[in-house]
Amino acid sequence: MIGFCDENDEKIIIHSRYSKASLNMHLNNTNLTSLQRLKIEKGIADAINYLHRLPGESYHVIHRNINSSTILLNDKWQPKLSGFEFSIKHPKHRINQIYITKPISTPGYIDPDTHNIGGVTYKSDVYSMGVVFFEILCGRKAYDPGDDNKFLVRWRGLITKTRRCEI
Repeated sequence: MIGFCDENDEKIIIHSRYSKASLNMHLNNTNLTSLQRLKIEKGIADAINYLHRLPGESYHVIHRNINSSTILLNDKWQPKLSGFEFSIKHPKHRINQIYITKPISTPGYIDPDTHNIGGVTYKSDVYSMGVVFFEILCGRKAYDPGDDNKFLVRWRGLITKTRRCEI
């Protein structure tokens, strides 16, 4: 992030341009090796772990909108988490307690427990991160409104038949 504006009910976040744009544009990129995909996943996991731990702070951050569109890639395929518009600061001493709020996320990435418990925890981000990892490995978006089988989680039975992962 380069800067931000929070004045008169207007919020703007300014961040550096990432040459490869967002991850969702590269999910089915056949030039991405399995090793590159794993490095992207590790970078995402490190970023989310940092938000949930924030060394030296009395709070942690729940992102609430982790998906392949909010992950930017630079020219070395290194990920950067963006899309913090709906993030919540939550006291560290209450890390396992539910933050009561309306669920905000992209279809296909929302932790089902969010609806059941009426709020979010850091585990909501972990669920969304898992969906992104699944996308990276499968090369398919988690939600495709133009497809009869819109959600990746319902499609997963076909993975072993259509794509082999080489690690």
